Amino acid sequence: MSEKLRTIHQNKALHKMLSELANTLNEYGINYEQLIISADIPWSPEMTKDLIWRPVMKAYCGKKSTTEMTTTDIDKIFEIIVKAVGEKTGAVLQWPSISTLINEQRLKE
Repeated sequence: MSEKLRTIHQNKALHKMLSELANTLNEYGINYEQLIISADIPWSPEMTKDLIWRPVMKAYCGKKSTTEMTTTDIDKIFEIIVKAVGEKTGAVLQWPSISTLINEQRLKE
């Protein structure tokens, strides 16, 4: 039996977490140069996805797109990234809860 692909809620949570990761890295003054290569560029959700999430995803499960991830993949990749960011910054990141996503959606409406 093959694993299910990531859910819509996981996808929303993934993109919320990427935004929070970008904000955390900016808040702690960790620039791209310090974490990856030499450049002084502020983090964005797109940048965290392209430069952190995707390389870990490719290394961990060999997948090229987040649309191919399983529910297990998404949890493990998040765990790997949170550990690395925590070791580098001391920041503690949590996966966004469904209530967080619902509340944000309500605020937008």
